[in-house]
Amino acid sequence: MKAPAGTSFLSSLLSSSPLLLAMFYQSAVIGVNALGIWNLYLLKREHRSFQKATLPPPFKDAISQEEFEQGASYGRDSTAFKLVDDAFDLLMSNAELFYKLPAKLYKLTSKLFNVALGSFSHSYLFSVCSDACSTLVKLPFSYYDTFVVQQKHGYNRITKRDFFLDALKYFLLRAAFLHPAQTYLIQFVVRRFGRSFPFAFFACTSCLLFLFAHVYPTLIMPLFNKFTPLNQDTLLYAKIQQLASKVHYPLQSVLIMDGSRRSSHGNAFLYGFGSNKRIVLFDTLLEQMEGKEDCIVSVLCHELGHWYYGHVTWMLVPTLFQLCGICFGARTVIFDPNMYGEFGFDDQNPLVGLDLFAQVFLNPICTLTGYLLCYVCRHFEFQADTFAVENDFGEELRHALVLVSKESKKILNPDPLYSALSHTHPPIVERIAAIDAQMLKRTKQAT
Repeated sequence: MKAPAGTSFLSSLLSSSPLLLAMFYQSAVIGVNALGIWNLYLLKREHRSFQKATLPPPFKDAISQEEFEQGASYGRDSTAFKLVDDAFDLLMSNAELFYKLPAKLYKLTSKLFNVALGSFSHSYLFSVCSDACSTLVKLPFSYYDTFVVQQKHGYNRITKRDFFLDALKYFLLRAAFLHPAQTYLIQFVVRRFGRSFPFAFFACTSCLLFLFAHVYPTLIMPLFNKFTPLNQDTLLYAKIQQLASKVHYPLQSVLIMDGSRRSSHGNAFLYGFGSNKRIVLFDTLLEQMEGKEDCIVSVLCHELGHWYYGHVTWMLVPTLFQLCGICFGARTVIFDPNMYGEFGFDDQNPLVGLDLFAQVFLNPICTLTGYLLCYVCRHFEFQADTFAVENDFGEELRHALVLVSKESKKILNPDPLYSALSHTHPPIVERIAAIDAQMLKRTKQAT
Protein backbone atom coordinates (compact mmCIF):
# COMPACT_ATOMS: atom_id res chain seq x y z
CA MET A 1 0.00 0.00 0.00
CA LYS A 2 1.58 3.21 -1.14
CA ALA A 3 1.43 6.18 1.19
CA PRO A 4 -0.73 8.93 -0.28
CA ALA A 5 0.47 12.45 -0.90
CA GLY A 6 0.32 14.87 2.00
CA THR A 7 2.00 12.62 4.53
CA SER A 8 2.18 14.25 7.93
CA PHE A 9 5.32 16.05 9.08
CA LEU A 10 5.88 13.41 11.78
CA SER A 11 5.70 10.56 9.28
CA SER A 12 8.11 12.34 6.91
CA LEU A 13 10.52 13.01 9.75
CA LEU A 14 10.43 9.41 10.92
CA SER A 15 10.85 8.05 7.40
CA SER A 16 13.93 10.18 6.77
CA SER A 17 15.65 9.47 10.07
CA PRO A 18 16.78 5.94 11.04
CA LEU A 19 17.67 7.34 14.46
CA LEU A 20 14.11 8.50 15.08
CA LEU A 21 12.76 5.17 13.86
CA ALA A 22 15.04 3.39 16.32
CA MET A 23 13.82 5.75 19.04
CA PHE A 24 10.24 4.85 18.13
CA TYR A 25 11.01 1.15 18.59
CA GLN A 26 12.92 1.85 21.80
CA SER A 27 10.01 3.91 23.11
CA ALA A 28 7.82 0.84 22.69
CA VAL A 29 10.27 -1.24 24.74
CA ILE A 30 10.61 1.46 27.40
CA GLY A 31 6.86 2.08 27.53
CA VAL A 32 5.96 -1.59 27.91
CA ASN A 33 8.48 -2.11 30.71
CA ALA A 34 7.75 1.16 32.51
CA LEU A 35 4.02 0.40 32.61
CA GLY A 36 4.60 -3.23 33.55
CA ILE A 37 6.97 -2.41 36.41
CA TRP A 38 4.69 0.38 37.65
CA ASN A 39 1.69 -1.97 37.71
CA LEU A 40 3.73 -4.60 39.55
CA TYR A 41 4.75 -1.97 42.11
CA LEU A 42 1.11 -1.01 42.68
CA LEU A 43 0.12 -4.66 43.05
CA LYS A 44 2.93 -5.25 45.53
CA ARG A 45 1.64 -2.36 47.63
CA GLU A 46 -1.84 -3.89 47.57
CA HIS A 47 -0.45 -7.30 48.53
CA ARG A 48 1.33 -5.76 51.53
CA SER A 49 -1.88 -4.07 52.67
CA PHE A 50 -3.36 -7.52 53.39
CA GLN A 51 -0.47 -8.30 55.74
CA LYS A 52 -1.27 -5.43 58.10
CA ALA A 53 -5.02 -5.16 57.60
CA THR A 54 -7.17 -4.52 60.68
CA LEU A 55 -10.94 -4.74 60.98
CA PRO A 56 -12.46 -1.24 60.61
CA PRO A 57 -14.83 -0.13 63.42
CA PRO A 58 -18.00 0.04 61.24
CA PHE A 59 -17.71 -3.72 60.59
CA LYS A 60 -16.91 -5.03 64.06
CA ASP A 61 -20.53 -5.91 64.82
CA ALA A 62 -21.18 -7.49 61.40
CA ILE A 63 -17.94 -9.34 60.61
CA SER A 64 -16.04 -11.56 63.02
CA GLN A 65 -12.27 -11.45 63.29
CA GLU A 66 -12.13 -14.94 61.78
CA GLU A 67 -14.18 -13.85 58.75
CA PHE A 68 -11.99 -10.80 58.36
CA GLU A 69 -8.85 -12.97 58.42
CA GLN A 70 -10.39 -15.21 55.76
CA GLY A 71 -10.94 -12.14 53.58
CA ALA A 72 -7.34 -11.03 54.11
CA SER A 73 -6.14 -14.53 53.20
CA TYR A 74 -8.15 -14.42 49.97
CA GLY A 75 -6.70 -10.99 49.19
CA ARG A 76 -3.14 -12.21 49.73
CA ASP A 77 -3.66 -15.24 47.51
CA SER A 78 -5.41 -13.35 44.72
CA THR A 79 -2.86 -10.51 44.59
CA ALA A 80 0.05 -12.97 44.78
CA PHE A 81 -1.37 -14.80 41.78
CA LYS A 82 -1.93 -11.55 39.92
CA LEU A 83 1.68 -10.53 40.55
CA VAL A 84 2.85 -13.73 38.85
CA ASP A 85 0.30 -13.30 36.05
CA ASP A 86 1.31 -9.69 35.36
CA ALA A 87 5.02 -10.52 35.54
CA PHE A 88 4.49 -13.25 32.94
CA ASP A 89 2.59 -10.80 30.72
CA LEU A 90 5.53 -8.40 30.96
CA LEU A 91 7.98 -11.13 29.96
CA MET A 92 5.78 -12.11 27.00
CA SER A 93 5.51 -8.48 25.87
CA ASN A 94 9.29 -8.17 25.91
CA ALA A 95 9.67 -11.43 24.01
CA GLU A 96 7.25 -10.18 21.34
CA LEU A 97 9.23 -6.96 20.95
CA PHE A 98 12.77 -8.33 21.06
CA TYR A 99 12.13 -11.37 18.88
CA LYS A 100 9.48 -9.62 16.76
CA LEU A 101 7.11 -12.56 17.24
CA PRO A 102 4.02 -10.86 15.73
CA ALA A 103 5.91 -10.26 12.46
CA LYS A 104 7.05 -13.89 12.39
CA LEU A 105 3.49 -15.10 12.98
CA TYR A 106 2.31 -12.71 10.26
CA LYS A 107 4.66 -14.28 7.69
CA LEU A 108 3.99 -17.81 8.92
CA THR A 109 0.23 -17.33 8.55
CA SER A 110 0.64 -16.31 4.91
CA LYS A 111 2.77 -19.37 4.12
CA LEU A 112 0.76 -21.83 6.19
CA PHE A 113 -2.60 -20.95 4.64
CA ASN A 114 -1.18 -20.03 1.22
CA VAL A 115 -2.82 -16.58 1.10
CA ALA A 116 -1.49 -13.36 -0.39
CA LEU A 117 0.50 -11.21 2.02
CA GLY A 118 -1.64 -8.32 3.28
CA SER A 119 -4.91 -9.57 1.75
CA PHE A 120 -8.16 -9.61 3.70
CA SER A 121 -7.91 -13.40 4.14
CA HIS A 122 -4.36 -13.10 5.41
CA SER A 123 -5.19 -10.25 7.80
CA TYR A 124 -8.22 -12.11 9.14
CA LEU A 125 -6.29 -15.36 9.64
CA PHE A 126 -3.44 -13.45 11.29
CA SER A 127 -5.92 -11.90 13.76
CA VAL A 128 -7.48 -15.27 14.54
CA CYS A 129 -4.10 -16.99 14.96
CA SER A 130 -2.86 -14.18 17.23
CA ASP A 131 -6.02 -14.53 19.30
CA ALA A 132 -5.63 -18.32 19.45
CA CYS A 133 -2.00 -18.05 20.62
CA SER A 134 -2.91 -15.48 23.27
CA THR A 135 -5.86 -17.58 24.48
CA LEU A 136 -3.78 -20.75 24.75
CA VAL A 137 -0.96 -18.97 26.58
CA LYS A 138 -3.31 -17.35 29.13
CA LEU A 139 -5.63 -20.33 29.60
CA PRO A 140 -3.44 -22.08 32.24
CA PHE A 141 -3.36 -18.88 34.30
CA SER A 142 -7.13 -18.51 34.10
CA TYR A 143 -7.50 -22.18 35.02
CA TYR A 144 -5.25 -21.78 38.07
CA ASP A 145 -7.09 -18.66 39.22
CA THR A 146 -10.47 -20.40 38.88
CA PHE A 147 -9.74 -23.88 40.19
CA VAL A 148 -7.03 -23.10 42.75
CA VAL A 149 -7.34 -19.52 44.06
CA GLN A 150 -11.12 -19.06 43.75
CA GLN A 151 -11.88 -22.68 44.66
CA LYS A 152 -9.71 -22.52 47.78
CA HIS A 153 -11.78 -19.63 49.13
CA GLY A 154 -15.17 -21.01 48.11
CA TYR A 155 -15.95 -18.72 45.18
CA ASN A 156 -15.65 -21.05 42.22
CA ARG A 157 -18.76 -22.93 41.14
CA ILE A 158 -17.99 -23.54 37.48
CA THR A 159 -17.20 -27.06 36.30
CA LYS A 160 -14.09 -27.80 34.27
CA ARG A 161 -16.31 -28.69 31.33
CA ASP A 162 -18.06 -25.30 31.41
CA PHE A 163 -14.74 -23.53 31.92
CA PHE A 164 -13.29 -24.89 28.68
CA LEU A 165 -16.61 -24.53 26.85
CA ASP A 166 -16.76 -20.85 27.84
CA ALA A 167 -13.23 -20.26 26.56
CA LEU A 168 -14.10 -22.00 23.28
CA LYS A 169 -17.37 -20.08 22.87
CA TYR A 170 -15.73 -16.70 23.42
CA PHE A 171 -12.97 -17.57 20.95
CA LEU A 172 -15.44 -18.74 18.29
CA LEU A 173 -17.55 -15.61 18.74
CA ARG A 174 -14.49 -13.42 18.26
CA ALA A 175 -13.39 -15.45 15.24
CA ALA A 176 -16.87 -15.33 13.68
CA PHE A 177 -17.78 -11.70 14.36
CA LEU A 178 -15.09 -9.50 15.94
CA HIS A 179 -12.07 -10.36 13.80
CA PRO A 180 -13.79 -10.24 10.38
CA ALA A 181 -15.56 -6.98 11.25
CA GLN A 182 -12.38 -5.39 12.58
CA THR A 183 -10.26 -6.58 9.65
CA TYR A 184 -12.73 -5.55 6.97
CA LEU A 185 -13.46 -2.19 8.56
CA ILE A 186 -9.87 -1.00 8.94
CA GLN A 187 -8.74 -2.30 5.54
CA PHE A 188 -11.78 -0.96 3.70
CA VAL A 189 -11.79 2.55 5.15
CA VAL A 190 -8.02 3.02 4.79
CA ARG A 191 -7.97 1.89 1.17
CA ARG A 192 -11.19 3.71 0.32
CA PHE A 193 -10.55 7.04 2.07
CA GLY A 194 -6.74 7.19 2.27
CA ARG A 195 -5.48 9.73 4.79
CA SER A 196 -9.05 10.84 5.44
CA PHE A 197 -9.88 7.42 6.87
CA PRO A 198 -10.01 8.54 10.56
CA PHE A 199 -13.39 10.25 10.02
CA ALA A 200 -14.99 7.17 8.45
CA PHE A 201 -13.29 4.76 10.84
CA PHE A 202 -14.44 6.76 13.86
CA ALA A 203 -18.04 6.90 12.60
CA CYS A 204 -18.19 3.18 11.78
CA THR A 205 -16.51 2.07 15.00
CA SER A 206 -18.81 4.27 17.10
CA CYS A 207 -21.84 2.67 15.45
CA LEU A 208 -20.44 -0.80 16.12
CA LEU A 209 -19.87 0.08 19.79
CA PHE A 210 -23.50 1.14 20.20
CA LEU A 211 -24.66 -1.98 18.37
CA PHE A 212 -22.53 -4.19 20.60
CA ALA A 213 -23.93 -2.52 23.73
CA HIS A 214 -27.39 -3.62 22.57
CA VAL A 215 -26.46 -7.06 21.25
CA TYR A 216 -24.26 -8.24 24.13
CA PRO A 217 -26.90 -8.52 26.89
CA THR A 218 -29.67 -9.72 24.57
CA LEU A 219 -27.87 -12.19 22.30
CA ILE A 220 -24.41 -13.01 23.68
CA MET A 221 -24.93 -13.26 27.45
CA PRO A 222 -27.76 -15.84 27.07
CA LEU A 223 -25.18 -18.12 25.40
CA PHE A 224 -23.37 -18.33 28.74
CA ASN A 225 -26.07 -17.82 31.36
CA LYS A 226 -29.72 -18.60 31.89
CA PHE A 227 -32.16 -15.72 32.49
CA THR A 228 -35.52 -16.38 34.13
CA PRO A 229 -38.21 -13.80 34.98
CA LEU A 230 -38.65 -12.94 38.65
CA ASN A 231 -41.98 -14.22 39.99
CA GLN A 232 -44.36 -11.27 39.79
CA ASP A 233 -46.31 -12.47 42.83
CA THR A 234 -43.37 -11.98 45.19
CA LEU A 235 -42.90 -9.10 47.63
CA LEU A 236 -39.52 -8.35 46.03
CA TYR A 237 -41.07 -7.83 42.61
CA ALA A 238 -43.69 -5.49 44.07
CA LYS A 239 -41.02 -3.42 45.84
CA ILE A 240 -38.91 -3.21 42.66
CA GLN A 241 -41.91 -2.07 40.63
CA GLN A 242 -42.73 0.52 43.28
CA LEU A 243 -39.19 1.91 43.18
CA ALA A 244 -39.11 1.95 39.36
CA SER A 245 -42.39 3.88 39.27
CA LYS A 246 -41.15 6.32 41.90
CA VAL A 247 -38.03 7.26 39.92
CA HIS A 248 -39.80 6.96 36.52
CA TYR A 249 -37.65 4.09 35.28
CA PRO A 250 -39.42 2.43 32.28
CA LEU A 251 -39.07 -1.12 33.59
CA GLN A 252 -40.16 -3.91 31.25
CA SER A 253 -39.03 -6.96 33.19
CA VAL A 254 -36.94 -8.20 36.12
CA LEU A 255 -34.70 -11.18 35.36
CA ILE A 256 -32.68 -13.55 37.51
CA MET A 257 -29.33 -14.68 36.11
CA ASP A 258 -27.74 -17.95 37.21
CA GLY A 259 -24.47 -16.37 38.29
CA SER A 260 -24.07 -19.19 40.82
CA ARG A 261 -23.26 -21.49 37.92
CA ARG A 262 -19.80 -19.95 37.79
CA SER A 263 -19.16 -17.95 40.96
CA SER A 264 -20.59 -17.12 44.37
CA HIS A 265 -20.05 -13.38 43.87
CA GLY A 266 -23.31 -11.39 43.79
CA ASN A 267 -24.23 -8.53 41.49
CA ALA A 268 -27.03 -6.66 39.73
CA PHE A 269 -27.21 -4.50 36.61
CA LEU A 270 -29.56 -2.65 34.29
CA TYR A 271 -29.68 -2.70 30.50
CA GLY A 272 -31.84 -1.63 27.60
CA PHE A 273 -32.50 1.38 25.39
CA GLY A 274 -35.35 3.86 25.42
CA SER A 275 -38.46 2.51 27.12
CA ASN A 276 -37.32 -1.12 26.84
CA LYS A 277 -35.30 -1.47 30.05
CA ARG A 278 -34.62 -4.48 32.23
CA ILE A 279 -33.17 -5.23 35.65
CA VAL A 280 -30.98 -8.30 36.13
CA LEU A 281 -30.34 -9.82 39.56
CA PHE A 282 -27.71 -12.48 40.13
CA ASP A 283 -29.18 -15.46 41.97
CA THR A 284 -26.14 -15.25 44.26
CA LEU A 285 -27.22 -11.77 45.37
CA LEU A 286 -30.67 -13.15 46.24
CA GLU A 287 -29.00 -15.95 48.22
CA GLN A 288 -26.78 -13.53 50.15
CA MET A 289 -29.73 -11.29 51.03
CA GLU A 290 -32.47 -13.89 51.39
CA GLY A 291 -35.39 -12.45 53.34
CA LYS A 292 -33.92 -8.93 53.11
CA GLU A 293 -35.95 -7.50 50.23
CA ASP A 294 -35.26 -3.90 51.23
CA CYS A 295 -31.50 -4.51 51.05
CA ILE A 296 -31.85 -5.93 47.54
CA VAL A 297 -34.00 -2.98 46.49
CA SER A 298 -31.43 -0.58 47.98
CA VAL A 299 -28.75 -2.11 45.73
CA LEU A 300 -31.06 -1.61 42.75
CA CYS A 301 -31.73 1.95 43.87
CA HIS A 302 -27.98 2.56 43.71
CA GLU A 303 -27.92 1.15 40.16
CA LEU A 304 -30.91 3.30 39.24
CA GLY A 305 -28.93 6.27 40.51
CA HIS A 306 -26.39 5.63 37.76
CA TRP A 307 -29.24 5.64 35.23
CA TYR A 308 -30.92 8.71 36.74
CA TYR A 309 -27.78 10.83 36.54
CA GLY A 310 -26.81 9.51 33.10
CA HIS A 311 -23.49 8.09 34.24
CA VAL A 312 -23.30 5.58 31.37
CA THR A 313 -23.80 8.39 28.87
CA TRP A 314 -21.16 10.52 30.57
CA MET A 315 -18.69 7.64 30.45
CA LEU A 316 -19.28 7.34 26.70
CA VAL A 317 -17.82 10.82 26.20
CA PRO A 318 -14.21 9.97 27.19
CA THR A 319 -14.56 6.63 25.38
CA LEU A 320 -15.46 8.40 22.14
CA PHE A 321 -12.70 10.98 22.63
CA GLN A 322 -10.24 8.14 23.15
CA LEU A 323 -11.52 6.38 20.04
CA CYS A 324 -11.15 9.60 18.06
CA GLY A 325 -7.55 9.94 19.25
CA ILE A 326 -6.82 6.37 18.19
CA CYS A 327 -8.24 6.95 14.71
CA PHE A 328 -6.23 10.11 14.04
CA GLY A 329 -3.09 8.99 15.87
CA ALA A 330 -2.91 5.68 14.01
CA ARG A 331 -2.68 7.57 10.72
CA THR A 332 0.95 8.47 11.52
CA VAL A 333 1.96 4.81 11.75
CA ILE A 334 -0.29 3.24 9.11
CA PHE A 335 1.19 5.22 6.19
CA ASP A 336 4.86 4.91 7.17
CA PRO A 337 6.55 1.89 5.49
CA ASN A 338 9.74 2.26 7.54
CA MET A 339 7.77 1.98 10.76
CA TYR A 340 6.54 -1.48 9.79
CA GLY A 341 10.08 -2.57 8.98
CA GLU A 342 11.32 -1.46 12.39
CA PHE A 343 9.00 -4.05 13.96
CA GLY A 344 9.86 -6.79 11.45
CA PHE A 345 6.99 -6.45 8.96
CA ASP A 346 7.70 -6.44 5.21
CA ASP A 347 4.50 -4.81 3.96
CA GLN A 348 2.10 -2.05 4.98
CA ASN A 349 -1.03 -3.57 6.44
CA PRO A 350 -3.49 -1.12 8.07
CA LEU A 351 -4.48 -3.72 10.65
CA VAL A 352 -0.85 -4.18 11.69
CA GLY A 353 -0.31 -0.41 11.71
CA LEU A 354 -3.23 0.01 14.09
CA ASP A 355 -1.77 -2.67 16.38
CA LEU A 356 1.65 -0.98 16.35
CA PHE A 357 0.10 2.35 17.27
CA ALA A 358 -1.80 0.72 20.12
CA GLN A 359 1.36 -0.95 21.40
CA VAL A 360 3.56 2.15 21.38
CA PHE A 361 1.17 5.00 22.14
CA LEU A 362 -2.26 3.75 23.11
CA ASN A 363 -1.42 1.55 26.10
CA PRO A 364 0.45 4.32 27.99
CA ILE A 365 -2.26 6.85 27.13
CA CYS A 366 -5.04 4.48 28.22
CA THR A 367 -3.24 3.84 31.50
CA LEU A 368 -3.06 7.56 32.27
CA THR A 369 -6.64 8.27 31.19
CA GLY A 370 -7.71 5.19 33.14
CA TYR A 371 -6.50 6.83 36.34
CA LEU A 372 -8.66 9.86 35.58
CA LEU A 373 -11.65 7.66 34.76
CA CYS A 374 -11.23 5.86 38.09
CA TYR A 375 -11.58 9.22 39.83
CA VAL A 376 -14.71 10.05 37.81
CA CYS A 377 -16.23 6.61 38.45
CA ARG A 378 -15.65 6.98 42.17
CA HIS A 379 -17.51 10.27 42.11
CA PHE A 380 -20.37 8.55 40.28
CA GLU A 381 -20.48 5.78 42.90
CA PHE A 382 -20.83 8.31 45.72
CA GLN A 383 -23.52 10.10 43.71
CA ALA A 384 -25.45 6.84 43.19
CA ASP A 385 -25.20 6.09 46.92
CA THR A 386 -26.58 9.56 47.65
CA PHE A 387 -29.46 8.83 45.27
CA ALA A 388 -30.32 5.75 47.35
CA VAL A 389 -30.19 7.80 50.57
CA GLU A 390 -32.46 10.47 49.06
CA ASN A 391 -34.96 7.73 48.20
CA ASP A 392 -34.97 6.50 51.81
CA PHE A 393 -32.71 3.48 51.32
CA GLY A 394 -29.65 4.76 53.15
CA GLU A 395 -29.76 2.38 56.11
CA GLU A 396 -30.63 -0.58 53.88
CA LEU A 397 -27.81 0.21 51.43
CA ARG A 398 -25.38 0.53 54.31
CA HIS A 399 -26.40 -2.92 55.54
CA ALA A 400 -26.26 -4.33 52.00
CA LEU A 401 -22.70 -3.08 51.51
CA VAL A 402 -21.63 -4.80 54.73
CA LEU A 403 -23.28 -8.05 53.59
CA VAL A 404 -21.70 -7.91 50.13
CA SER A 405 -18.23 -7.17 51.51
CA LYS A 406 -18.63 -10.01 54.00
CA GLU A 407 -19.70 -12.55 51.38
CA SER A 408 -17.21 -11.46 48.71
CA LYS A 409 -14.34 -11.07 51.21
CA LYS A 410 -13.46 -7.68 49.81
CA ILE A 411 -10.60 -5.87 51.47
CA LEU A 412 -12.02 -3.21 53.74
CA ASN A 413 -8.88 -1.05 53.94
CA PRO A 414 -6.97 -1.36 50.63
CA ASP A 415 -3.71 0.37 49.81
CA PRO A 416 -4.71 4.02 49.13
CA LEU A 417 -2.55 4.48 46.02
CA TYR A 418 -3.53 1.17 44.43
CA SER A 419 -7.18 1.74 45.22
CA ALA A 420 -7.18 5.29 43.84
CA LEU A 421 -5.56 4.27 40.54
CA SER A 422 -7.12 0.84 40.02
CA HIS A 423 -10.55 0.65 41.66
CA THR A 424 -13.56 2.28 40.04
CA HIS A 425 -15.45 1.81 43.32
CA PRO A 426 -14.36 3.60 46.52
CA PRO A 427 -13.47 1.41 49.52
CA ILE A 428 -16.54 0.16 51.38
CA VAL A 429 -15.46 2.04 54.51
CA GLU A 430 -15.46 5.36 52.62
CA ARG A 431 -18.86 4.64 51.06
CA ILE A 432 -20.41 3.81 54.43
CA ALA A 433 -18.94 6.97 55.95
CA ALA A 434 -20.41 9.03 53.09
CA ILE A 435 -23.81 7.33 53.49
CA ASP A 436 -23.77 8.04 57.23
CA ALA A 437 -22.92 11.69 56.54
CA GLN A 438 -25.76 11.99 54.02
CA MET A 439 -28.27 10.40 56.41
CA LEU A 440 -27.16 12.71 59.22
CA LYS A 441 -27.53 15.69 56.90
CA ARG A 442 -31.08 14.64 55.97
CA THR A 443 -31.97 14.17 59.63
CA LYS A 444 -30.77 17.68 60.48
CA GLN A 445 -32.66 19.14 57.52
CA ALA A 446 -35.83 17.34 58.62
CA THR A 447 -35.60 18.85 62.09
